[in-house]
Amino acid sequence: MFPLAKKHIYFTHLLSGLLMGFCVLHSHFITASFVALFALVPMFYTYPKLTGLWPRYWAGLLFASAYFIPNSLWFFYFMPTWQAILALTFPVLFANIFTLPILLKNPGFLKIAFTLALAWLAFVAFRVQTPGVDFWWFPHLGYTQWKNTLVVQLARWGGIYPVIGWVLLSNILIAYALHKKKFVLVGLAIIALPVLYSTANQLLNFDNNHQPKFNLIALQATHDNTQKLLIEEDYNKLERMTENALQQITRTDLPTFVVWPEAEIHTDTLLHNKLFNRVQDFVRKNNIYLSCVLYFPSGSDRPNEASTIIDPNGKIISKSFKKHTASEEYSIGKEFFEKTSLNGVVIGAADCFDFHFPDIKEKMKQTELFFGNIDDGEFGKWLPYFHAVDILFHAVQTGNSVLTSSFNGPTFYARKNGSVVEILPLEKDGVIITTYNLTP
Repeated sequence: MFPLAKKHIYFTHLLSGLLMGFCVLHSHFITASFVALFALVPMFYTYPKLTGLWPRYWAGLLFASAYFIPNSLWFFYFMPTWQAILALTFPVLFANIFTLPILLKNPGFLKIAFTLALAWLAFVAFRVQTPGVDFWWFPHLGYTQWKNTLVVQLARWGGIYPVIGWVLLSNILIAYALHKKKFVLVGLAIIALPVLYSTANQLLNFDNNHQPKFNLIALQATHDNTQKLLIEEDYNKLERMTENALQQITRTDLPTFVVWPEAEIHTDTLLHNKLFNRVQDFVRKNNIYLSCVLYFPSGSDRPNEASTIIDPNGKIISKSFKKHTASEEYSIGKEFFEKTSLNGVVIGAADCFDFHFPDIKEKMKQTELFFGNIDDGEFGKWLPYFHAVDILFHAVQTGNSVLTSSFNGPTFYARKNGSVVEILPLEKDGVIITTYNLTP
C-alpha cells in the first residue's frame, strides 16, 4: 500500500497521532500533560528517514487523521452531517506541512525536525487567526497542557504558541537523544520532567489567601433542554442553588459576585421569557452582584445578546455584547464592551463562543477579573474541556483570574497564573464557592 517508504515509519506516525489524540481527549488529567511530551517522539525519530514528496505526505496524513478525527467527532452534535464530514477533511490540508522539508538543502535531523515544527506553528496560527477558518475548533497541542500550571506560564508571552512550541521542542529533543543513542538522557527526561512538573505545580497552585476582595460563586445547574431558553423550573433552580450557596459563605463582610450560565433572559416585555424584573428583585433581596446573559431589543425580531453584571440595586453596571455567534444566536456584529470596578479591581464578562476567538483578549486586557457565561450542553463531553482551555490561555495571557458558569460544563475558577483552583465534573449539578484574592 505504501511502496515508497518503510511501513514501520508510517506506523510510528499513526502511533504518535493516536497517542497525542488520547492526550487531548484526556487533557483534564495531569498525566496527559506528561505523556504529551513523549507522544510525538516516535514520529520525530523516524520522520527524517523519509525521502520524497509522497512518502512524507502519506506519513503526515496518517498522523493527522489519527490525531484530529477522534477529537473532532463532536462536530456532528451541532453541524449538518455533510458539513461535519467536510470539516473532517482537515487532515488532508494539515498533512501538507510534512512535505516542506523536501525544500531543504543538506538536511540533518534537527533541521528537518525544526522545519516541521515551525511549519506546524505557522499552520496553527493560520487556522486561529484567519477569518473564515477561525471557527474550525480543531485541537492544538496546547490543549494537552492546560492542567500543567508550570507550562501554562508560557502563555504569558504569546498565548498558545509558546505552549505548543514547548510540546514540539520537548519531543524533538528526546527524539534527537534517541537518534544519537543517548539513552541515559532519555531515561533522565522520563524521570525528571514529571518530578519537575509536580513540584513546580504544587508551588504555583499554593494560595495563601492574601487580601481577599470578593466572594465568588459559580453555578452549574444542569438541565435537559439543549436550548438556552429558560423555563420556570430552570430559573427556580438557579435561584435555589444561589441562595443555598450564599448560606455557605464565611466572609459575609465581603461583596459577593454570582455567575450564572448563558441563558435567555429578555429585557423586553414584548418577548417571551419575561424574567428581568424577577432577576432585579432577586439581586436586591440577596444583596449580590450577578453576572448573567440578557437579551436586549434590537428593533427587529432578533434581540442582541450580552453578558452583563447587575449590582445589588438591580442596575446593569456592565455589558459586553456578543460578537461571535453559533447557529441561532444573536449578535450586533461589532465590539461593545463595558467594564466595571469594585474594591480597586477591574471586572468584565463575556459570553460563551466569544472566548474561542483571539479578539477576546482585547476585552480581557482591560480587566483583572473576568466572568464567563457558558452553555455547552449540546456539544457532547469533549468540547467543554476544549472551551475551558481556550478561556484559560486567554486569561493567563492577559493577566486575569477567570470564573465561568455553565449548565453542563465547563464551570471552573482559575487564578491569573493559570492555576485551576476548581473545575466541576461535567453534566452534574454543582457550585464553586471561593474568594478573589490579590495574589498570586
